[in-house]
Formats: sequence, structure tokens, C-alpha cells
Amino acid sequence: MSLDASTLPINPFLLITTAAYAGASALITGPEIIHRELANSGWQQTCQSELIARSRQGVPHVPDVGGLVCGLFPDLGDLCEMIPDPNAMMRSNADQASQMASDSVSACACAQDVLVQDKRISVAIYAASGRLVATPALRNRETGLVRALHSPACKREG
Repeated sequence: MSLDASTLPINPFLLITTAAYAGASALITGPEIIHRELANSGWQQTCQSELIARSRQGVPHVPDVGGLVCGLFPDLGDLCEMIPDPNAMMRSNADQASQMASDSVSACACAQDVLVQDKRISVAIYAASGRLVATPALRNRETGLVRALHSPACKREG
């Protein structure tokens, strides 16, 4: 049985146009609108500052006293190499915290991408309606972003 376009209750051109508009909203304009709104909202900076503060929490700043003494008194060069640095482990932890802080940029961008992918239909409705219809998932996007940040897709190593 063949499909005759003249027997449809709606103009086939309207159906094709509607499907193309929905596809463009879901794949192109929706994600672009959400990424721009998140950039204007300051999510990236807030996310980075919170991740940096959390990664540095509990890691004390430990100066390299041994290096300072050996730098001031170069005659002690051999002695400085023989004595182990007791603060090396703490400085290593501080270095790991700074590495985690630099990874925060990719983690925050990952959270944005996960939110857009998980809420693609909501994003498409939002874009197709000219930003008039916002689903609860998009109205509470801060919660969704935090949930996406802690999701397995955005877990950072370390």
C-alpha cells in the first residue's frame, strides 16, 4: 500500500517543515542557546572557584625551608643533598591540589555538556518556543549542573 500525500489531513510540506524545525532545535539551536546562557550566568567561574576551593581545602601551604637554607648557604650543598626533606610529601599534596584545580575547567565544561545531552528534549522545546517555555529541568539548571558535575561521566582522576 502506497502513501498518497493528498490523502493526509495536514499538508505534507507542513509536516516536513515541522520535523526539520524540531530537529534543528534539538541538534543545533537548543544546545547553542543553553551554552550561551550558561556563559552569561557565570556558571563556569562559579564552578571553577568552588572546585579550586574544595581541592585546596585541608592542604596547608608548606614552604621549602631546606631549599631556602641551602640557597642561602651554598657551602652546605653536599649536606643538603644527604638530608631528606620532611615536608616533601606535604608539598606533593599541594601540587596535586593545584593539578586538580587546573582540571576544574574541563570538569565544568563536562557538566555543561552532560546537562545539554541529558535534557536534549527540554532544550529543544526551550529553543523552539523562542525561550518562552522552560521545563522544570531547565528552570533548575544549577541543580542539574551540580548533579552532572558529580556524575560518573565527569569524574576526575585523582
